Amino acid sequence: MADATINENDIKNNGGTNQMIIYLVILVLIYIWGVIFLNKYKNRKYFLTLSFSTMALVLGLRASTVGEDTLHYINIFKISKSLSYSKIVKGVTETVYATQWGVDRKIENGYILLNKLISILTDNEQWIIFIVAGLTCCLFARFIYRNTKHVFFATQVFLCESLYMNSFNLMRQMLAMSIALNAYELLKEKKYKKAIIVFVIAFLFHKSSIVLLVLLPLCAINDYQRTIKYVAFGAIMVNILVPIISKAVSKLIPRYSEYFYVNYWTVDVNGTMILWGIEIALCILIYFKGINDKDTFVAVACTMLYLSLDILGLKISSFSRVALYFRSFLILLFPLFIPYIQKRSKNRLWYQLIIIIILTGAYLSYARTDVRAYQFFWK
Repeated sequence: MADATINENDIKNNGGTNQMIIYLVILVLIYIWGVIFLNKYKNRKYFLTLSFSTMALVLGLRASTVGEDTLHYINIFKISKSLSYSKIVKGVTETVYATQWGVDRKIENGYILLNKLISILTDNEQWIIFIVAGLTCCLFARFIYRNTKHVFFATQVFLCESLYMNSFNLMRQMLAMSIALNAYELLKEKKYKKAIIVFVIAFLFHKSSIVLLVLLPLCAINDYQRTIKYVAFGAIMVNILVPIISKAVSKLIPRYSEYFYVNYWTVDVNGTMILWGIEIALCILIYFKGINDKDTFVAVACTMLYLSLDILGLKISSFSRVALYFRSFLILLFPLFIPYIQKRSKNRLWYQLIIIIILTGAYLSYARTDVRAYQFFWK
């Protein structure tokens, strides 16, 4: 079963204000946590803990009707109870959990083992939704804490830009992403063995996370200003080389080859193009002002890759799923532009306000989609 990334075409005004109340509550609470723990007590850890716990609770307590594939993951949990450990181990990296129309449906062993472990402790399928939500939010909070001082701004990007809303349907991929992103800190510290272990764990939850191995060469580069031009060229070439990439995927990971030939979801980018324009402008401005540190270089490079893949996703929308891994670095890009604005300038505040207002608009639009009409699981 294919997971679907959210897109503008999904946005319909059918749910009204009632379905949005829970999402407005999250938004308001994060502002409250910001005022209390960042403004008054100056404690980034408490702010992130409460903010991401709030988001995790809403994710974890949702009904099976909230999100495109929540029910699918509940069914996998039920199936995992009957799978033997010998069958799981036999599959090495993935397990056949069902056969549909004569085709084996497979899932990565890390995820199926997590389901199996939880199923031993409880028969309540809501626990898999709750635990994955908790792990995902915890690991994203850690990524923000370790990589930026501007935690409120970064949290707003996570909540509003698309990552949080995609957690309602791309549950397994978002968990793998949250794991793999935490290898970035290890790569910067040149702890390569530990970083590889983190990548392997992420791979065992969703094989598509292998794309973040591109962080290995990116973190090894020291000539940021010159290299970024080659990254830009490579991002453009990705669109040109799709036929070759599709053949490679067909051989290496055959079950994902269908994504190169079938456009599962129609896409409307009227709203997204505004953010694309801002992101392109930020990358250009940063380049001409000079890239002086690894965080900025990696954030700009990953943003370029994200834009390239997401534009390619207009034709083959499954590329938007791959783009999400690089899209996550917008969490760092938007805050990293702040130092490029003149110090003590009101423009820094205006920049943050404008970006947050635009992102909040996107967040509220996503919240109005039919599949995010919120209900708690016990209703």
